Amino acid sequence: MNDHTTVSDLAHALGVTKNAVINRIRRGTLDAEKVNGVWRIPRGEYERVVNGAPMNGAPTVDTVRTKGAPTVDTNGAQAGGDDIEVAVLREKLSAAEQHHESTRRELDASQTANDQLRQDHDHTRRLLENALDSIGSLTEQMKAQSILQHQLQQHRALEAPPPDKPVKPSLLRRWFGQSKRGRQVRIGHA
Repeated sequence: MNDHTTVSDLAHALGVTKNAVINRIRRGTLDAEKVNGVWRIPRGEYERVVNGAPMNGAPTVDTVRTKGAPTVDTNGAQAGGDDIEVAVLREKLSAAEQHHESTRRELDASQTANDQLRQDHDHTRRLLENALDSIGSLTEQMKAQSILQHQLQQHRALEAPPPDKPVKPSLLRRWFGQSKRGRQVRIGHA
């Protein structure tokens, strides 16, 4: 039989978080030893706590208060089963309240982050809409410029005189070509 148990086992048996058990170990209200980085609780300590015996520093009948009045055991003995159950329930309630508070803080942080994301999304959407409007406006301006340029080209084409057709050289000129030398006149006999 194993003579030690784990923090998880004790936390599960008490219905509290592992952090609550570790805090008790660190405060010295629960005997445990750390072996290879793992807390080990002796089986006797585990049974003592689970069976209702108060941990060192845990509330007893003399310290448990109900509506401000102390509960006193007439024999001066340790608290009975009901009083220990009340103490355990108070510990569970305290752990639940701590868990609730941490969950509320996480939810608040999450809500803040969600609000920031929503604002960023809205800002980005507005920028995108403005960019799309600008692109649409530029597209319309480019269409108008293209139409004006086409009309201007057509107008210039109508105003310009038709190009002169080159005159075909006569047949003789085509055969003999034009001499670049001037005509030489012979004088005398050759």
